[in-house]
Amino acid sequence: MRRCRHVRARLVDHPAQVHARHRRQWHPGLENPAAQLYPLLTDTYLPQGLIGLVLASMFASTMGMTVSDINTLSAVTQRDILPVLSRAFDESRLGGAASLRLDRIITVCFTVVTVVVGLNKDSFGDIIGMIITWFGALVGVTGMPLLLGLFQRFRHCDGRATIVGIVGGLLTFAARQV
Repeated sequence: MRRCRHVRARLVDHPAQVHARHRRQWHPGLENPAAQLYPLLTDTYLPQGLIGLVLASMFASTMGMTVSDINTLSAVTQRDILPVLSRAFDESRLGGAASLRLDRIITVCFTVVTVVVGLNKDSFGDIIGMIITWFGALVGVTGMPLLLGLFQRFRHCDGRATIVGIVGGLLTFAARQV
């Protein structure tokens, strides 16, 4: 009785699951199955109009995520990092219009850096290689000061120590890449 339920469950698997399980048997000519299987599945099983919707949704989600990240970086830079580096960037001294203008300038700078890095992706190998490289470079550098700030021993360290640690880590990463 149990075997029948198991067999029945296998018969109603989603085509993508079946295809993923048997990809080497059905498509032995794929050189890189991890990169080629999703486009092949999309082209095989979806009608033309739905393929366009899938591509549009992928581009929309990527753009939304990128814009969100750039706005977050801009806000953190303006509110948390720049006032520690110089009192001229303090919110109370800048005023509303100047603060908004500074935030827009920082946002444009981060956008330009993102576009330049994206255009030079070939120097990183590929997109996955670029993500892994930057993830490895930034997580430890920014994560350690945040984690150490939770401990009582580091209660006297201020924002300058954090910024020095992050800049030192980024310079070390840059030196190792060259």
